[in-house]
Amino acid sequence: MIPAAFRSHHLQGAGEAEPARQRALTAARLETAAALGFISAIGAYGGWLIPQAYAVSTSLTGRPVGALYVLIAIYATCLWLTWRHFMRPGLGVVASPALASAEV
Repeated sequence: MIPAAFRSHHLQGAGEAEPARQRALTAARLETAAALGFISAIGAYGGWLIPQAYAVSTSLTGRPVGALYVLIAIYATCLWLTWRHFMRPGLGVVASPALASAEV
């Protein structure tokens, strides 16, 4: 989905000329690679951070409940941000009318 989003975003303003389309596709590939690298780094950091949070919570309170509450709050915030920026009803029509019927 990430490559398709970058591709459609860049092709939307490229026009019909072949050189412009090629530049848009190259820019989309570069931005896709950067985004996937950043997302992967965040995921890898989370794989280290979550056990650390459990360890700190267990050492301070004897139970991992504090870490669980913090992680639930983080996940709820991420879910809300994703909904707000990407899944809100009517957002596709306002932000990108050409993609409104894509049903992605």
